[in-house]
Amino acid sequence: MPTTVRDVALLAGVSKSSAGYVLSGHPKKVSDELRQRVLDAAQQLGYRPNENARALAKGKSNVIGFVPFRVDRRAFTIPFVRDALAALYDRAEEYSRHILLFTGYAAHDPAAVRARSFESRVDGIVLIAPLIGDEMLSLLANLEIPVAIISNPAAGSIPHFNIDNAGGTRAAVEHLLSLGHRQIGNIAGRSDDGNSVERLLEFSRVMKEADLSVPDEFIAYGGFTREGGRRGALRMLSALCRPTAIVAGNDLMAYGLYDAARELGLRIPQDVSVVGFDDDEASTLVNPPLTTVHQPIHEMAAAAFDAVVRLSEGETVQSQIFPANLVIRNSTSCPWEGAQSCNAEHYHRSKSSSKT
Repeated sequence: MPTTVRDVALLAGVSKSSAGYVLSGHPKKVSDELRQRVLDAAQQLGYRPNENARALAKGKSNVIGFVPFRVDRRAFTIPFVRDALAALYDRAEEYSRHILLFTGYAAHDPAAVRARSFESRVDGIVLIAPLIGDEMLSLLANLEIPVAIISNPAAGSIPHFNIDNAGGTRAAVEHLLSLGHRQIGNIAGRSDDGNSVERLLEFSRVMKEADLSVPDEFIAYGGFTREGGRRGALRMLSALCRPTAIVAGNDLMAYGLYDAARELGLRIPQDVSVVGFDDDEASTLVNPPLTTVHQPIHEMAAAAFDAVVRLSEGETVQSQIFPANLVIRNSTSCPWEGAQSCNAEHYHRSKSSSKT
């Protein structure tokens, strides 16, 4: 049987409560002589404190709740979620904390988040890329436990840790422009996602600064999924006047673009250049290796975990925007020789003539 506080107290010749004060780090004053007797007895008996009991005695659970943007059997195959969870796990090990995955409810449901957070006695919650409206923001801001958000620029006053969406997107588009591309499409994530909105707005801004129009048909939403990227790319690349390059809102959608190119017999980058966003592990394994915006997911997740711990200890924290760096690989090159101009007027004229 494991050694208990009672065993230590008996060997040290003190009361169980006095031994408990010493072994739990309780702030109650005890004499140096008594403290040393208890510590010597604990060492002699090989006593190991019950960390859960010690935490609860201090009003803590040593558990941080983890809420991905969706919970289903496919959630942890998503590189962003997988990498964020790995970083949270590593940080929890360093802090001697535990992670509790919140499951069995819709993460966008404010009442569910409130109920589960209190039922589970967590010290704080980290949410990954949540789709949050005003009601959810209000609830999270008023929870009686610390909350931090990874990857949502619309988090308001809640501490959030996000990538520089505008800077990353600008680097991607300017890279394609420098190669000579003028017909550039964009496969965004979701119209109700803050990251998607920021990236698409910056894409449009850079194209406008370059005095280039973007036909509506050169914009698609892929839902951050590989299949969504494939469908959006198929529509763009099957058109009479197709883009010579496409920027995808994440690497998964870029891989879907690779799938679409293969189906249509197109080569990357000779027929269409591709840029992703995330720089996940598979980006170096696809053929050709993907040019993509590096997103420091591990650093963002670690910072969010740190924030929750610091908030739980009464400290203040600041939100942080992390720099985005373009990693140039082999999926981008100059546009194919003889690529025709696809400004909006030309595009719609081509579509009209094809119907006659």
